[in-house]
Amino acid sequence: MSDFSPLNIFKSQAKQLARDQGLKLSVAQETLVQKAGFADYHELSIVTQRNPEDPRLMVAVFGIKDFSQAIHKDDVYADLDQELGDRLSGAIADTNASGFTIDALEVEAADYSDTTGKLTLGLSL
Repeated sequence: MSDFSPLNIFKSQAKQLARDQGLKLSVAQETLVQKAGFADYHELSIVTQRNPEDPRLMVAVFGIKDFSQAIHKDDVYADLDQELGDRLSGAIADTNASGFTIDALEVEAADYSDTTGKLTLGLSL
């Protein structure tokens, strides 16, 4: 199991909570398990194996219900807008146009590698 699997990410979160609040690791795990809506740690570990994209697990580990929502986390959308603006600046200058914005952005594909922790999104706009 890689460091980027949902179960290992969950374990890391529990360790951090235990350190931050001076809790036993088992107490921190049970706290996070219950907060995520699982009956116990065993259920969570079974779900990570059988259905790693279970919405409860996704929210607990990644903070989103499915990977297509990742485009709206943190500064991803703003960074994409800036990158597109930079890459298209020459073409935009040639047309004397201004005020371009991303419109109707749609995530068409999402692929998460638990080996590398890399999420790849396929977009259309």
